[in-house]
Amino acid sequence: MRIVLNNIFLKFKKLIGLEISLLADLAIGGSDNLSNRKLIDSEKYNLGTSEISFMYGGFDHHIKHSNFEYDQEKYQNILSLIHNYLDSTNLKILSEIELAMDKMRVITFYMELIEHFESHESFDEIKREKISVLARILMEKGRDREVVKLGMVLGYLFGGNELVGKYVAMLGMHSEFTFYSIPYINRYYQNWDELLYILIVDSSGWSKTFLLDRLTGFKKPEFLEWLINGGYKNEGLTNASAYALSLIFDFPKLLMKDSLTECEKDLILDSVIGLMEYPFSHNFGLMDNPEDILIPFVKNAERLSLNLDARYSEALELLKQKLPLKNGVFSTHSEEVRQALTDLVE
Repeated sequence: MRIVLNNIFLKFKKLIGLEISLLADLAIGGSDNLSNRKLIDSEKYNLGTSEISFMYGGFDHHIKHSNFEYDQEKYQNILSLIHNYLDSTNLKILSEIELAMDKMRVITFYMELIEHFESHESFDEIKREKISVLARILMEKGRDREVVKLGMVLGYLFGGNELVGKYVAMLGMHSEFTFYSIPYINRYYQNWDELLYILIVDSSGWSKTFLLDRLTGFKKPEFLEWLINGGYKNEGLTNASAYALSLIFDFPKLLMKDSLTECEKDLILDSVIGLMEYPFSHNFGLMDNPEDILIPFVKNAERLSLNLDARYSEALELLKQKLPLKNGVFSTHSEEVRQALTDLVE
């Protein structure tokens, strides 16, 4: 893990001028490295409907799609601490925020916090700099991952300077924090897509999922080649990126080629299965014309030897199951489309 992070660090250094410092120790393994803080411990949390184990880089994603509710009183207390800090010099701000954040999850008030500060009265430069300093304190010295995330959100809101950028970029190399580093990199760096590309090549789990969702417009040949050669595969989470892959690649055009490489076959088969299986984004349900992929997929399967792969049979079976469902992924599409697809798979 340390070797991988070190390699990414060197790439980031080249792009945004990072200097090796205490921050490097924090990210690639010093006396206070991330793994020694309460950031990747194995815990169980009650999400209201079920209890799950903490997933590396995926905890926030599960909360995002659960009915977990934040504590309004605690959230208001955190806001008060931040505003009071702006009007005074509070040397105990870190310990007070850590106490206030006990059992709180940033993802549960993430958008509310952003909306609060972006709609608030404009802050003068002194207050903006104070919050920027607070963000750096939370990111560098916070002993709990949620405190670090709060610092990253404040950095996004009031950062934009070199030092905050260093902290956010380095933390983004750890998959638990990728979700929070993407908005900052997107907002403050012109070459944000290049930076996200560097991250995704060495990422895994939900980190890769979040990054691929943001890179659907990135058409750099090396990136596309990396994806085709299996870069999209993701530890049981490949289905979660199927919709993003359908935006990156022109699957109807691929399916009209005279022949496909084995890597291209893998990409198409995995993507079609993922588009029908993955529930959160509803994939095909988001598409205006899902038949543009499905019809050439079925029609050209034999010619392109897709039908020789067991995944083709799986995809066909999924399609047969989904088409009749009035509340399924094809419920918003015309009866003509449903009938055309039904005729193909019969």
